[in-house]
Amino acid sequence: MHLRSRLLVRLNNMLSLLLVFLQGAEVPDRTWDGWWPAAQWTRDAKPPTEEAIRKARRTWEWIEYPSIETPWGTAGVSVQQARKVDEAPTGIRLDLHFSAPGDALEKGTLKEPKKGEVEAEIVSTAGESIARPVAAPHMLGWIGRSMAMSGNFMVEFAWLPQSVEDRWIRLKIPDRTVWLLLPYGLGDNPETPLKEISGPGASPARPQLKPNEVVLAWKRVRYNLGWMDPKGKVDAEPPADLDRERRSAWIRDRVHVTASLSNPFDGAVALELYRELFEPWPLSRPRTTVAVGVPGSRVFFGSVEGIRRDDVLRRYDSFKLWRQPGDDRRWGILRATLEETPFEVAVPGSLYQYTHGRIPEK
Repeated sequence: MHLRSRLLVRLNNMLSLLLVFLQGAEVPDRTWDGWWPAAQWTRDAKPPTEEAIRKARRTWEWIEYPSIETPWGTAGVSVQQARKVDEAPTGIRLDLHFSAPGDALEKGTLKEPKKGEVEAEIVSTAGESIARPVAAPHMLGWIGRSMAMSGNFMVEFAWLPQSVEDRWIRLKIPDRTVWLLLPYGLGDNPETPLKEISGPGASPARPQLKPNEVVLAWKRVRYNLGWMDPKGKVDAEPPADLDRERRSAWIRDRVHVTASLSNPFDGAVALELYRELFEPWPLSRPRTTVAVGVPGSRVFFGSVEGIRRDDVLRRYDSFKLWRQPGDDRRWGILRATLEETPFEVAVPGSLYQYTHGRIPEK
């Protein structure tokens, strides 16, 4: 039985490569023991056009930052899309995530920002104002059980104008000011087609800081790539008209795929594969690949750095991208594949061009 399985795998590898070669293409040196999906770009493939970038989905889920110390305790920091329940997003939202012991409210030791203690504004590197909050910053509330509680402090902004220029969230708290770098290209309404695909600029510039001011680069940006059914069909989200039972059944039949992009020096992509099948993920199937196609430039590919599983529901496939010189700023298309199923999303150069996700020391 094992011999038959190995023969079938080899036959599948040979057929996939044969299909690629018949198309006159060269596979990159990033293969799974000689296998390369026909659904992924090849080394001599033409990069996507600017029109393809404009048509591609570019909605992101959240931007994660390092935690910061505040007068109210350590706060996790993230930016996500601002929305009301069951309504379309209206802009972007800065969240400070606090935690407290479960009995803090009862003992009167719960700490949280008071009105006027937190100020935030989106500014240029020179400190020029780009956007102010659409409402007063406020605490969303606390939730939790007897052991621990968590709460979110929120600052909401309207969508920003499209741009590949550097933008910062300047966050003022009582004892310091924190400059949070937004990845350039993010912050505008992703449902609006892109006008400019490229622009001038290298790595982000460092702002001139005053005493008690610090800068923080983002850590990663997460994208929802979709839900894949057993036949390889992809849906962005579960259908909205399903009741709880049918929604659970729909999810159990699929693999959910997300991509987290980071870029401290070279770009990196981590694919998270999630399924509600309570048995360990195999490490050799499904086989995954990632690549980024850049209009007017080339396609460059990810090398597998590691595959791990943290429980029976999730597997993480990590890739390091080929170095992409960063002497300008360009949008590209991230294409990830699971076996022969492709997932695509448009991403700005801040997420993959060399050093474009970091802040210079000087």
